[in-house]
Amino acid sequence: MYMDEVVFAGLLIIFLTCGFFGLFYAMIRRDIARKGTGAPGSKPSQS
Repeated sequence: MYMDEVVFAGLLIIFLTCGFFGLFYAMIRRDIARKGTGAPGSKPSQS
């Protein structure tokens, strides 16, 4: 394939994007587990 740099750059962008959204999802899950969703009847804050 003559566009090796372009293919590598595209795969890198896909990997970094998936990693970013994966970390964002993990942070949101951790926050909900700690503080609840804020809805009535949700797990109360422990502070």
